[in-house]
Amino acid sequence: MAQGLQVRTSDNDTGQYILDLQTSSSATGTDYASKLFVEKSGKTTLTTTSAGASTTPFVLHNASSNANTDVRMLLAPCTTAADRPVILAAENNGSNVCAFTVSTPNGGTPVERFRVDGVGNVMVGASSSNYPSVTGVTMSAVGQLTVARDGGECMNLNRGQNNGSIMGFRRSSTTVGSITVTASATAFNTSSDYRLKENVETLSGAITRVKSLKPKRFSWIVDEEDSANVDGFLAHEAQAVVPEAVTGTHNEVDDDDNPVMQGIDQSKLVPLLTAALQEAIAEIDVLKTKVAALEAD
Repeated sequence: MAQGLQVRTSDNDTGQYILDLQTSSSATGTDYASKLFVEKSGKTTLTTTSAGASTTPFVLHNASSNANTDVRMLLAPCTTAADRPVILAAENNGSNVCAFTVSTPNGGTPVERFRVDGVGNVMVGASSSNYPSVTGVTMSAVGQLTVARDGGECMNLNRGQNNGSIMGFRRSSTTVGSITVTASATAFNTSSDYRLKENVETLSGAITRVKSLKPKRFSWIVDEEDSANVDGFLAHEAQAVVPEAVTGTHNEVDDDDNPVMQGIDQSKLVPLLTAALQEAIAEIDVLKTKVAALEAD
């Protein structure tokens, strides 16, 4: 057979294949090369002579094997084989953790760029999730996103030409917040519609509560020893005045006695500070009226 296609089969004990599909591009038919090769073990190999694919770009191993299921694909024409991106679906990485990864070459050596592990964690630039375990939550039912990078932005979200939401936040199916953008600014939004609220009343006694807040100057332990001090609060002290501004419990530890750190959303202090300022302005207005009256006498 000259230019075209030929199929070879073998099912004897010494044969390496049960199906060998070959193609030829010459007029003499002397350059037939395997394109689809099915071995007796079930391993199936596809090859191509396209640029950058001098070795097998797509391999499926026997599913009953303990070896990794190795899937390699030529995603785009490349000048050399070393430039070829690699997709790897691993059944067992030595610790029975299933993963799907995408690698790209770095000086000829594939470097992992993207991974989806067996519990649904998605990682970009990282091979393991750095999220802590969550008490009472089965991690196999949770999917998390980790993006790791030493230089530049870890994540870049682009809405294009229109103003609007660039990220939404939901609990179950209910929207609870968003990040929106305009041509020049970003807004971080949490739910606040009056139709979501009840028992609404005017905030009073704000000055007294503000007096109980204890603003501090401090530096962070993880920063350099001579780092400048910054303004802020100690979470547990602010929690005593505005509980909704703070997450976590004072001096909490996990089951292994590791500290579970508290956090603070300082924007939650704004309503109290605003009410205190209004009360102070009202008092100032009263004093101004009294002074004006005295001066008029």
